[in-house]
Formats: sequence, C-alpha cells, structure tokens
Amino acid sequence: MALENLIKLPLEEHLSYFPSSTVGIDIGQSLSKLVCVKDNKLHLSINPTENNHLKIKEFIESKKNIFTNFNFTGGKSYGLYQQYSGDFNTRLINEFEANVKGVEIFYRIEKNKDLPPSLVVSVGTGTSIVLKKDMFEHLGGTAMGGGLFMGLIKALFNINDFQEAIDLAKKGNRYNVDLKVSDIYDPEDERVDLLFREFTAASLGKIDLNFNMNNLDNF
Repeated sequence: MALENLIKLPLEEHLSYFPSSTVGIDIGQSLSKLVCVKDNKLHLSINPTENNHLKIKEFIESKKNIFTNFNFTGGKSYGLYQQYSGDFNTRLINEFEANVKGVEIFYRIEKNKDLPPSLVVSVGTGTSIVLKKDMFEHLGGTAMGGGLFMGLIKALFNINDFQEAIDLAKKGNRYNVDLKVSDIYDPEDERVDLLFREFTAASLGKIDLNFNMNNLDNF
C-alpha cells in the first residue's frame, strides 16, 4: 500500500540518523502520522485519525515483511501497539520523548551541534510544553491547538477536512475578526508605539453584539 498525502524530505548525508528498517507511527486525536525511509528520503504521511485506523493497518500488513521495527507513539496508538506487539518488533514510546528526540535530531542536522537547554512546544490537538535539559520534563500545556481549530471550523462552516480548512484560512484576513491594539487606542495616543499597535489584543475580539454571523464567508 502506498502512503497518501506524502511529504518527501531528502536526507543526503544525514541518512544515518534514520534507521531504514524502522517505521514510526504517531496516532493522535486529530491526525495520524506515518514515517519511514525510502530511496534515501524520509517519507512522511499525514492524515486525519480514523476510528478503525484502517489505512495504517493496511500499510503495516503490506510492509511487515519489509520493515523489522514499528515504533508507536501518540495517545491513540496503544490499541494498535497491543495488536501487533506479538507479530514483530514494536515499541511504545512516550510522545513527549518522541517530540524531544525529533527536535534534537533535526536541530543537529540544521545547526551541526547539539540542542541546548530548550522549551519544546508541540501543537497537536492541544499544545504541550516540555523542558529539555539533560533530561526532559513535561511542564504542561494549553487546550488551544488543532482540536480547537477543527471544532471552530466544524461549528462555523460544517467542514471536517483539515486541508480544506487550511485552504479556507489562507483566503481570509484574521484582522477582520481579531482585535488589534490599534483598534482600542486612539491614533494620537502616544502611550503605545507603532509596533505595539500591531499586536493582537483579543482573538475573535471583533465578534461582538453587532457582528453579523451571516457575513462569515466574506472574512
């Protein structure tokens, strides 16, 4: 089975960072990601998470004689990990550990040095914040993320497809609905400078009692 919605990243001299015998599977609440090495490129497939994980199962069944290791991460991955753990070599990896490891590898590739102590922020269905020093520590996060985005898109436009939502967002201007500092302060008020006036004071802050919801398609 071929991967759908495929992104191909050339690895060139960095091939040694990515074991060619391993498939990485990340199943989150909103999106499922599947990655492997083929033809000296990193093949990454991103699709909405299915309740039955049918596409991922089809891929595993078609590739289990080609790849020897299947690593699972993400909150929705436990069931598939259990299902296949007796069939071939599998690992269930903490998603925060997986996030940090990925950032470390790509930072080393990009900067040619180790990742310094950092805050690693990952935006998924929600948003996680991890402190990376000698070890990693999950500090917490926020409920704002892709889940909120897709929930708003469904409520406002009855759209279920992530890519369709992204294409729609590209056409709009968020300052038609987001309130900027410049919308609050008088133009002659010198207490705020030009840069600060461009900051967002409140997301969706222009949707008030006078806002016509029938005009959303024009924004």
